[in-house]
This record gives sequence, structure tokens and C-alpha cells, in this order.
Amino acid sequence: AYAKAAVRNLMRWGLIFGVGVGVLQLILLPGIMKSSPLPEVRAAAKLPATVSSCLQVLNGLVMVGEGIMIGTGSFVHLAINIIIATLSFIASLQFLPERFGLLGVTMGLGIFTFCRLIGVLAHQMYHGPLAIRSPTPSPRSESGMTDARTTSSPRNGMFGLIKNNGSS
Repeated sequence: AYAKAAVRNLMRWGLIFGVGVGVLQLILLPGIMKSSPLPEVRAAAKLPATVSSCLQVLNGLVMVGEGIMIGTGSFVHLAINIIIATLSFIASLQFLPERFGLLGVTMGLGIFTFCRLIGVLAHQMYHGPLAIRSPTPSPRSESGMTDARTTSSPRNGMFGLIKNNGSS
């Protein structure tokens, strides 16, 4: 119960810091735009920079969520999540920049970040060892302690795809 509460608090702080960084970037945007003397460059970068600033909200959640995944030893889920997000980003770069230019690249980064966020939320709500909606309670041994060989653990992998019979 304490670990789940800590996860909620950490995610709350990730959201707060993500909003803070995004707002700070939006406030500093006029000064950042002065870094180029060319008006064409400033005009081309304004919308992508604004979208990137807004993506910081998601980034705050993703960074904390991926840190939690590392902390719980959910490396398989994290790796699968990043692979799917990367493939989505690569696929989006095949057509978005052609159609939207620099904004298309930023949109691809948004897709990458959103895919990672979906994976983090799936881990925290359904598949992780601290999931909010655990499908069944953990089996307990006679001593009342959780039996690590039969519960969801980092060794059992994502969705139980990797089984460990207790011998290493």
C-alpha cells in the first residue's frame, strides 16, 4: 500500500514538474526565438517549439513512470515499450515531415512520447508489480509472506510471457 501511494505521489510530482518545465519553456520562447537573426527560421520554429513545450507535460509523467519501471525491475516491459515507441517514431518520420515539415518531426516526437506514456500507464494500472488493478491477489505462503515464485515479479516478465520455475 505504501509503495502504491509512493508511485501516485511520484507521478503527481512528474506531472507538476512537466507542467512547470513546459510553462517555463513557453515563457522563454520569445527569448529563444531571438537566437536566430533570420525571420524565416523564427517563423518556422515557433509552432514546433510551442508543441515541444506542451509535450513536457507528458515527458514529466513518462520519465517518472520509466524510473518506476526500472525500480521495480520491469525491464522486459520497459524494453518492449521503448521498442514500440521507437518503431512508431520511425514510421511517423516516413510521412509526417514530408507533409508538415519541421512540425512533422515534432509531431513524431509527440507520437514517441505518447506511446511511451501508454506503456507506462499500462504498467502502472495493469501489468506491473505495483499495478492499481491487479487481476488476482498475490498467493501467500503459510507465514503470510508473498511467494515470489508464483507472483508477478520482474523475473516473470511482461504479461507472464517469461516463466521462471524458481531455479536460476
